[in-house]
Amino acid sequence: MCHTRHPRVIETLRQPRNHPQQKRKEGDLVIGTPGTGAIGTLVERTSRFVMLLHLPNGQTSEQVLAAIQETLPALPDHCDGP
Repeated sequence: MCHTRHPRVIETLRQPRNHPQQKRKEGDLVIGTPGTGAIGTLVERTSRFVMLLHLPNGQTSEQVLAAIQETLPALPDHCDGP
């Protein structure tokens, strides 16, 4: 399918009313070259607020969880919604 033609369902998914407020937060992981560590990102999509997680010693699930737990208390009030 050509990138300019897509099913109608895609258009409905792009409309903001179809995305509940609690779904407007996301995270990702950027992994550097071997031995250089990684950076985690936490994004609040409505305000476009971004927090970076420093992961110098690896990116196991335990290390990422620890970094998230360390960073979340610094999250501004406007990002602490549902």
